Amino acid sequence: MGAIGATLASLSMFGLLFVTPQYFRAVLGADALGTGLRTLPMVAGLMVGMRGTMVLTRRLQARTLATAGFALTAVGLAIGATTGVDSGFLLCAVWTALVGLGFGASLFASQNQALLTLPRPRAASGSALIQALRQCGSVLGIAVLGAVLNAAYRSDVAALPVPDGSRQTVADSPQAGVTVAAHVGDPALTHGIQAALVHGMDATLWVSAALAVVGAFAMWRRMPRVATHTDLSPQHAGDAAESEHVPVTDSPVRA
Repeated sequence: MGAIGATLASLSMFGLLFVTPQYFRAVLGADALGTGLRTLPMVAGLMVGMRGTMVLTRRLQARTLATAGFALTAVGLAIGATTGVDSGFLLCAVWTALVGLGFGASLFASQNQALLTLPRPRAASGSALIQALRQCGSVLGIAVLGAVLNAAYRSDVAALPVPDGSRQTVADSPQAGVTVAAHVGDPALTHGIQAALVHGMDATLWVSAALAVVGAFAMWRRMPRVATHTDLSPQHAGDAAESEHVPVTDSPVRA
């Protein structure tokens, strides 16, 4: 369940990483450097979430921290899904920081719980499996949530009065669409393209929020109780492994 939690956290998080840079560029008008700087609230939230969970793990169960992290992620994503064309950066900074905080908590608690259920000789192979599953979740999140964004965006763009010969360019990229609208000098078209992107982003964030809710429910209902961080010793690791019916052995794991 710890590995599943880490995978779900990556799955819901990477939808955010896919849509927000496009929002920063096409709607807020940021350049490449400005786009990177606008991700700092999310990065700060991620660091605080991981560090804070590391401290709280000494007192609270991993499933409690993982559930709280997923719940906070869902709240941040739901707030983000209310974004409009005129919302500005302040709202975005708030909800991306919340999502980063929740993601850091859920990811750290899930991975920590997964490793605590294994005896030390299996820690390396267990960590490798978790990372592989996380990468699968990240790729799946980009594919599925990217498809949601593109479907909503192209559906709205199809109804706009785009100049002949530029429709495919506008449909392929919101940033290119804004450039085309600026070239023809049509503020209404610019606003329409930006609104289409925001609609697609909001739809994507709602799906991500639903995935985070699933993660919170799964961690609370299914994640087992294991030893805390302060109990991490060879004996406690063996006891945790036995509680999960994992055999304890002193020999290296063989392929």
